[in-house]
Amino acid sequence: MAETLSLAVEALAIIAGVTLLAALGLPGYIPALIAAVVGVHFLGFVPWWHGFAWLGLALIAAGILGGILGVAGLADDAIAAAVGICCAAALFYSAARAFSPSNDRPVAR
Repeated sequence: MAETLSLAVEALAIIAGVTLLAALGLPGYIPALIAAVVGVHFLGFVPWWHGFAWLGLALIAAGILGGILGVAGLADDAIAAAVGICCAAALFYSAARAFSPSNDRPVAR
């Protein structure tokens, strides 16, 4: 039940944020918003696996980076590329860590 609620809140936050950014004429910030919202979403799963803390914080940091790049005046494509590369790196690292025999395993509940 908690997972379903978390996904619903995440979806509503993304929809509301995308709608607001589009209405304000700031579509370049959408990748940053999505990264940050998904990062917050992952923090809710830390009790099941501590690796989600690192992943959530990394995605939030990618979102913040996107916001900073936007304020600095970079093009929308540059913001999307930077946020996307950071998110991909964080997700790949997290997956590698999850399946590494030397690291803590996700806890089944």
